[in-house]
Amino acid sequence: SAEARFFDLFVPLCQRVFGEISTKDYRHEIGGWLSRTTRWERTTSATKSPSRPYGSIKSSQQNSIRSDPVVKLLGASTRATTGPSNDQGPVPLIAAFAKEAEYRDNVRYEFPFLGLPKPVQEDWLAMIQIGLGGVAPDNRQPSRNLTLLLGSLFRVNPVGQTKLIVYQQAKVQKKDQKRPLQLGSHLYSSPNKLYSPNGPGTPVMQNQEKADAPPSVFLSMLEYYLVVFIRYPLATPETQAATASSSASAPRIGSIHRSPYLSSRNVEPYGETVYYELFTQYINYYVPVRGSRRGNFEFASLQRPSELFVRITMALWLEGQNELAPTATACAALQQRRGPDVSLDLDASFDLVKATYRAPPKQVVRCLHSLVLKVVADSTLADVAEHVRKDLKGRSLDFLCLSKTMEIMQQPFFNHIRNVFRHASMHSKDSIFHSTMNDWLAWLEPWNTQYYSTKNTVRGTVSRSSKDRSPTQARYVQPKATQSSRYTPDWEAYIASNLHFYTVPLALFLRRARELDFSPAVHQKSLEIVMKVFRVYSKDVVAVINRLLQERRNGVRGDSSSPAPSVVNYVGMVKKHEHNLGSFAPPEVFLSLSSLRNDVHNLLEEMYLQHLKNVEKLDFLDRAIAAIEGAFGSGQSKKRRTGSSRHYGEGESDLWLSK
Repeated sequence: SAEARFFDLFVPLCQRVFGEISTKDYRHEIGGWLSRTTRWERTTSATKSPSRPYGSIKSSQQNSIRSDPVVKLLGASTRATTGPSNDQGPVPLIAAFAKEAEYRDNVRYEFPFLGLPKPVQEDWLAMIQIGLGGVAPDNRQPSRNLTLLLGSLFRVNPVGQTKLIVYQQAKVQKKDQKRPLQLGSHLYSSPNKLYSPNGPGTPVMQNQEKADAPPSVFLSMLEYYLVVFIRYPLATPETQAATASSSASAPRIGSIHRSPYLSSRNVEPYGETVYYELFTQYINYYVPVRGSRRGNFEFASLQRPSELFVRITMALWLEGQNELAPTATACAALQQRRGPDVSLDLDASFDLVKATYRAPPKQVVRCLHSLVLKVVADSTLADVAEHVRKDLKGRSLDFLCLSKTMEIMQQPFFNHIRNVFRHASMHSKDSIFHSTMNDWLAWLEPWNTQYYSTKNTVRGTVSRSSKDRSPTQARYVQPKATQSSRYTPDWEAYIASNLHFYTVPLALFLRRARELDFSPAVHQKSLEIVMKVFRVYSKDVVAVINRLLQERRNGVRGDSSSPAPSVVNYVGMVKKHEHNLGSFAPPEVFLSLSSLRNDVHNLLEEMYLQHLKNVEKLDFLDRAIAAIEGAFGSGQSKKRRTGSSRHYGEGESDLWLSK
């Protein structure tokens, strides 16, 4: 039947798009469409240069990347703004994958388990081990995200992952664990037939598995495609190292005479351009974001395909690349090194990042940036935050002013920022440190989102008129380093829902910012980096952070006094935020911005000492430092600053440094 042929062609299609997965290193082999570095040959009416990167072609719809055959085959309609089911028009192929996974849940495809990132492997094997009645190695606790993926979202639950069970049992036997392992009762479910990856066929039963066989994880059609697609930037073929002999054997497409798989300088590879366009279309298709509609006091729910997309992205790109130690483990290690009385305040944030670091590929960084800008542009953030402040005074709030997508992203993105700020180099403009800093700042300031009506009238988020129902398109606009904050008190609930995003990464940045080069040649660029961060912390924002930290302190002490009916109680919201951060939330001690006094002092002193070598430009330094002191309430005069470097950092106001 046509459906059976569709099942049979699915894996060959994936191999044609991405390239086959090597059984040696589990990277994709050269030959897939996305490994090409040059675009498809066009007709004579199109562009003349076949090597011109697709990303630079904007002259016509014919030459647009959206008209590319691979994008047209695998893309998703950008008209869908609240989920796949709201799309109209022809059903995208990716939507057909989802429908087949829903209605033909007995069709399974095998993905090589060892091709997944190591932390993902260990978490899923820990789940299998716990389900078998054993104890995970080192008492490992799988992440909430990975637990939900394998435990409930994937069509095949742990009891159906027969190859993983056999693989884990073999590992246990090698460690001489003689205790028989049985599946826990919570993992039992109705039996499912597991089919081979080439479509319907003989069911794969557990007693047919061999302990020495390469382990595989069984996935539905949509799950398989999303895993392969999202994993691809982590396992791209080494096209730069391809030799002429290897390229000669690669299939020739169209009439391009040189190998389409050999990259050239200063040209974005065709495959990267296509991949970025596909990812952009997928986040528009899967991530529900509302426009300027008013009165939306509830965030859009995530359908199963959308949740799969977001969680797989977080699992492979963030959780799977760098594994951080939980806060309790990091605190114990710090106390062992420096004694039990060591401070665990915000100034210890730098030392509490205990992890190995591996920078993600640039394609991942680029796509992650698009995802962050997408989620912060949700107008429901402004609607809910405004509703909380105006209508929920005196109530205990046990929810987050975050969309479902942002809730899923919060913990892995928080750890990603911490790890990059702790380990990444900041001396190159192309470093992931600066791109991650921009993502962090966008997350901190969703109030920089602007909405463009059909009449091209720009309106802010909270301030837009409730009577204006004209259709608009949200877009986050990154502010300049010298631009004043657009924060209004209506956003207090959002700050409470992300409190530790405003404190912990700031502590890490202040510690690392001293490494910036403030010499005359690049002093202005370095100062702009500092100002981009400091401009976020206006007096109003700092006052809210201090108040929330004080309320958190009262909660830690057990002070259960009810707030006045005229104010909003954010204690429950902060607790919900810390619960969402899980084992990576800051220590349960009183946290204060005043603990960062020395880091602020050292940074300002470094800026001043470096600039003594360039006295003629001291006016710019004075203006920059005056702006910093205005943001953080430092009350020093120009005379005092220029008198001696030792005065820097002294005299900060109670607002910024109060206990």
